[in-house]
Amino acid sequence: MPDLPEFASANVPPVVHSESNEPLTPKIELLKAGFIGKEGHLFKTWRSRWCILRSILPSELRPKGEDVGTTHVLVYYKSKHDAVTGGPPCGAHVIAKGHTVTTRTTRAGRDCLKIETPGFDKVYYIQPFTDFDGWLKVLTDLEPPPNSDSLHPRMVVATGALSPVPNATEATRTSHQETTTRRGVSAEVLQVLVVAIQRAYPGVTGDISTRNAVTDVVLPATQNPAMSYLQKVERANHSFTGVANVFVSHAWNCNVLQLLDTLIQYSKEHTKPVFFWLDFCCLNQHTMQGEGPAVSRRSDGGWWTKSFSDVIRACKRMLVVAAPSSPRAGDVPSASMFVPPMVCTRAWCLLEMATAVTQKIDVVVRSPPAVVVQLHDAFVHDADSVIRCINEINSETASASEHDDLVCIWQVIEVDFRRSYGEVNECARSVLRGWVAHYGLHHTTTHALSGAEEANLATQLGNILQRSGDVGKAIEFFNKSLAVQLRTLGVEHTDTKSTYVKLGCAYEALGKYDRATELFSKALVAPSEGNVVHDAHAAVAYLHLGDVQQKQGAYDRAIELYEKALQTQLESPDIGPTHPDTATTYNSLGLAHKQNGAYHVALEHYSTALRIRRATLGDNHLATGATYNNIGGVYHMQNSYDLAVEYYQKALDILLTHAGEEAAVETTHVNLGSVCQQKGDGPAAIRHYERALAVTVRLHGSDQLQTAEAYNHLGGAHHNNGSYANAVGYYHSALAIMLNVVGTTHPNTALAYNNLGGSYQKNGNYSKAIDYYTRSMDIMTKALGSGHPVTATSYHNIGSAYESLGDYDSALDYYSKCLSIMLTANGAVDANTASAFANVGAVHDKRGESAKAIEYCTKAHDALTTALGSDHPSTKRAEKTLAAMKTRQQQEHSATV
Repeated sequence: MPDLPEFASANVPPVVHSESNEPLTPKIELLKAGFIGKEGHLFKTWRSRWCILRSILPSELRPKGEDVGTTHVLVYYKSKHDAVTGGPPCGAHVIAKGHTVTTRTTRAGRDCLKIETPGFDKVYYIQPFTDFDGWLKVLTDLEPPPNSDSLHPRMVVATGALSPVPNATEATRTSHQETTTRRGVSAEVLQVLVVAIQRAYPGVTGDISTRNAVTDVVLPATQNPAMSYLQKVERANHSFTGVANVFVSHAWNCNVLQLLDTLIQYSKEHTKPVFFWLDFCCLNQHTMQGEGPAVSRRSDGGWWTKSFSDVIRACKRMLVVAAPSSPRAGDVPSASMFVPPMVCTRAWCLLEMATAVTQKIDVVVRSPPAVVVQLHDAFVHDADSVIRCINEINSETASASEHDDLVCIWQVIEVDFRRSYGEVNECARSVLRGWVAHYGLHHTTTHALSGAEEANLATQLGNILQRSGDVGKAIEFFNKSLAVQLRTLGVEHTDTKSTYVKLGCAYEALGKYDRATELFSKALVAPSEGNVVHDAHAAVAYLHLGDVQQKQGAYDRAIELYEKALQTQLESPDIGPTHPDTATTYNSLGLAHKQNGAYHVALEHYSTALRIRRATLGDNHLATGATYNNIGGVYHMQNSYDLAVEYYQKALDILLTHAGEEAAVETTHVNLGSVCQQKGDGPAAIRHYERALAVTVRLHGSDQLQTAEAYNHLGGAHHNNGSYANAVGYYHSALAIMLNVVGTTHPNTALAYNNLGGSYQKNGNYSKAIDYYTRSMDIMTKALGSGHPVTATSYHNIGSAYESLGDYDSALDYYSKCLSIMLTANGAVDANTASAFANVGAVHDKRGESAKAIEYCTKAHDALTTALGSDHPSTKRAEKTLAAMKTRQQQEHSATV
């Protein structure tokens, strides 16, 4: 195994200096000189001073009559001129035995050096204005002074002007070895490493993984003493390393030569020096096990957030190398589809990308030429495989070389990182969407494309980006495709119409319905004839026009457009009555009729869609599962709870067999919980809501609004089941999230307070109920005004709690406020106003004021009779209550007589 090639030594520029007319002696060694910033003492900001690091103390700073021998001293002057012409120094700091030098960052974001000397009660902060790395190397490589134990304390007093700061209170001190983990290697170092690897594997034509290179090249080159590759380089020449400014995320199973070549090519894109933080170079591999950062991660997942993520933040840029993995025995490469780069499936890489995105660090992705070629082929021939590559990223099922690594990553995500797997996945997907866009644009500028090829590439890139969630960037590519098609094919060509539809879908996804409608309509008209066309693209356009109307609540118009889409499909020889696209239209018709209240018609259309999808797509297809869910929803609305449960469960069974469908699983569990609750099966409702909560936490994290909603579902189920104490617990969890996410004045927080008040009231804790109801009322009053119907509900709830407490005066006060708002908002002939009349009447009855009680209950009965009819159950109950009051009043009158 060849040794690491030597680098040329870097020389320190000489500085001329004379010491108070005393000649320089051979004992004095100039170690370093230059401008340094200092802070403290009489100066409150950083000041520039010319500093010289020497191996002997100037005579003017020695204690009189004492010989301190040879030592290391940092002397500083007011100016370089004073130092050169023999002017007196302003002060000095003795670098005593056992000193430590670490890098720090000031509040202003400047890098500085922190010097600590044992036995002294002060530490010093200095900031080299040039050659920061050179100063750091010299100061950290100094041997302890031979006579440092005899240094006189008065020397410290003499150096007191050099930035004295009270001792730091950090629990830990960063050693020089730890400091080097913030440093990186240049492209020159990587070129040397490439040569070393090639020498270690002469004639090898297959892949050499990073793991191979570490075992056979890095470890042998850095032993005796064991050190990192970076430290080995620095011993040869410090100029080929520097403060790391690019963090490299890569997979260890990838071809290491492709990795290094990608980094070298990336460095050529920049005029300023690039220093890569590359784990197997910058960390001591003799203390490493497995793949990734450092062995300490296995026993302490918090190490990521305390140390390693700081490196990412300090670098300020991450370079993700999307390279293929090394072939395994038995693997047969496929040219027909795009194979995801290894970074898409490795847990450490996904976590690194998520860390950078959440810290708002710039992230770029580069790939070796082999991947670029494969990606470009996929753009044109197999865009769906690229979409799957991005959408199927799953940090929860990603792999790592060691199980302990996975345990650490799970801890980091769930505890230290405080993120959900869904958030980590989306962060990584956003990075890779940028990768696709970068190489897509690169392909258009580096390849001679015909008009059709250019339009096709832009369309496929738009498809990839839209289906991956980046709709804005997708619109850019669709517009490029449309411009080429209008120029080369004309407005009537089917490809042009298809692009109009794709653009319309993108604007529809953004909620820009007017623009979407305009684009869909262009796909319907042939300008040369002025007639509406009837083809497959027209059917799709009609379908999406119907979607736009449905989303805006215009269900009748939506149904009309869906019917046109269906007619076009049924008449088309390429589609027909049994095509999956026809099933999609039947499904859309079912949705529109359901929302229009025509449940029987909705069931008919949904059933037709189900029959087609089972026949063409199979019983286990996601689209089939979606139709089962839709049918369950109609039965739910019809209060056919058993049938609703049956179809919801069929949908859930299908969803659970597909990866990446957690959001749909969450929704279906909520649906099942709701219908079980309504049919009176409280325990089943709770089970489904608990499963929905577990999925929600995995998808969104434990502190997001979606999780608060899941807690509310569980609280409501326990409340309806009579488990008020459990309900209070879940409602408190929801409230904590609301307070943290939306604050103390948001209406959603008011609803959380209201739910708590309801459970406390049912549990007999009326004082707490009133407290939480009042908090809800205060928020609603400020947010919506004192006359809003929602505020009236708060008044009603407070009145109800006071009534339960037996405080009828307070109850009457709040009930009367509620009634006043209802009369203003809804009028006297309204069911809600009738309820307010009845509440006031009930309190008057409990106060023994039978005449007033009958007066208000009569108003309630009259309002219900007019609003709902005399046969409505609510009217019947009001009639019965009023009759009982009148009978009791007559009995009381007879008894008095």
